Amino acid sequence: MPGSILIICDEPGFVTALKDYFTIPEYTLIHQTHSFRNIADLADDFQAVIIHKPAAGWTRNGLFADPADRRPTLVIGGAAMEACGTLCNFRILPDTAEGSIIASVVHSLLPGNTDNTKNRNVVSSDGRVTINLDNSCIIHDGIHEEVSAQEAKLLSYLIEHEGEEISREELLALVWGYDSDMTTRTIDVHIARLRHKMGDTKEEQSRIRTVRKVGYQFVL
Repeated sequence: MPGSILIICDEPGFVTALKDYFTIPEYTLIHQTHSFRNIADLADDFQAVIIHKPAAGWTRNGLFADPADRRPTLVIGGAAMEACGTLCNFRILPDTAEGSIIASVVHSLLPGNTDNTKNRNVVSSDGRVTINLDNSCIIHDGIHEEVSAQEAKLLSYLIEHEGEEISREELLALVWGYDSDMTTRTIDVHIARLRHKMGDTKEEQSRIRTVRKVGYQFVL
């Protein structure tokens, strides 16, 4: 369902730069400053809300008068980085996140995009590896390997973006949600496990290739 995305921000330059990355058809980015207090005061039926650098004491319930309102909300930096990270439809990014990552996270939160079930069961081009995420497993050369829920989520994202160069920061933001306790090293550890479970013993021959100074590229 098309509509508007509200961004609450006191830095016009940030809003201008962010608009360059928003290519979501039929969605309009609406700007308000932090002097704005209650979403119920606006007539627009926003599909998602972006809060840029909220001040100390900020709470999500202070913005949404109805506690049951669970419209997707993205907080970027500020004093509320750890305030509401467990709420449903609530994501957190650091203020160093690139515009392309911010736009991707918002897109993933929009109605119809929150449950991606595509590309969960695939077979490699040489037939040696079968990835079956519906049954949480990888089979390589007849060997059955179980995958964890987080490994399955990571694999699903890699499969969806097969052939693309993906940064560690993008994976951390879109697969882990940029949890404050996580680092890009977390990505490397999970990638190493997946390589092992796909039977890739040599990195240069791996289906998950390392792209120097960027991140990874998945080639099935």
